[in-house]
Amino acid sequence: MLPLPVQALTTSPQSVNQISDMATQIASAAEEQSLVTSEITRNTEAVREVSDQLAHEASDASEQAIQLSELSANLRKEIARFKL
Repeated sequence: MLPLPVQALTTSPQSVNQISDMATQIASAAEEQSLVTSEITRNTEAVREVSDQLAHEASDASEQAIQLSELSANLRKEIARFKL
């Protein structure tokens, strides 16, 4: 069996390599998370834009429905003036 100082020196490079490998894995995972977060942000922004557009179009449709209702009421009044 090797003396403790010699064992420490032989296992130290292995430990350093393990720590280095772990640091590399952590860095890779952090990069992947960053990419996923960026994609989620882009998708969320796209959903917000579509939602805003739909809200605007719904408002326009509501205004057009009111106008159509008014035109319909005016048309009924005009038709009521005629008698058969």
